[in-house]
Amino acid sequence: MIMSRERKLQALLAACEESKDLYFNSLMYKRERVPIGVGLCFFAKYARTKANVSYFIEKDIDSCKQFFYLTSQLILASSKEREGETFEVGTSFLGALLSDNLEVIKKFSMLETDELLKERNNPLRSRFHVHMIQLALRGDDEALLEKIGKISKNGRRSDKEEYGSGSDFYSLLIKRDKDALENLIQNKHAYIKSSEPLDEEFMSYLGALETKLCWLRDIPVKINHPLIPMDLMPIRPLDQYDDVYDFLKPEWVPPKQGMLADAARWIKDKVGIRK
Repeated sequence: MIMSRERKLQALLAACEESKDLYFNSLMYKRERVPIGVGLCFFAKYARTKANVSYFIEKDIDSCKQFFYLTSQLILASSKEREGETFEVGTSFLGALLSDNLEVIKKFSMLETDELLKERNNPLRSRFHVHMIQLALRGDDEALLEKIGKISKNGRRSDKEEYGSGSDFYSLLIKRDKDALENLIQNKHAYIKSSEPLDEEFMSYLGALETKLCWLRDIPVKINHPLIPMDLMPIRPLDQYDDVYDFLKPEWVPPKQGMLADAARWIKDKVGIRK
């Protein structure tokens, strides 16, 4: 029997549910032994899964945006930790954009990591394109044009002609050519499925990202494709967003770490002592 895409999504959520306590304990009590970035990335994936469930199964747009926001906060936190998000590709940006939280979107647009700083000026590296997303969000068209020129001269062979002719997405975005943008996304990029199992049957990463970038730059393109969630494209922030986890709050202090602290907690649990 072939599993429906909804069943697959529910199965992915169930797998996250089974593992969440393990990762939560590592974030709380094993921070010196398990890389913090690993736990934060897991919870980002968990929230991202719940965002998809909210939108595609429960049809709850507000809940979806809240989970996209939570995903983004966890990703930002992980980027500061060992084995956290490295932004090799721009997939993590999509959740921030779809959350409609303008503060989070700004943080992503200004984000700098060692990996991004090292590779963002090399047109043969994927982080060069991640930086283009950031520049588009900032509205820095001059810097975008410089990067377009670099690709047309020194980029991959498959990109040189498109960027050299000005028919690439970013050139059209700068020119605000709504018809050409709709044609590019509708007839080409929307059909490119995401490589992530979580999204592959639900959302085109490239098509959805480009569509949202257009809306954020006040170019309300209309795309009619099952892999483009148009209900999430208009910019409609929630009245309130919730960080949910205490460990995301600036004032949070982690519990004492180490074997002695673990032993003390074990004894308290055994004798029923609770703070």
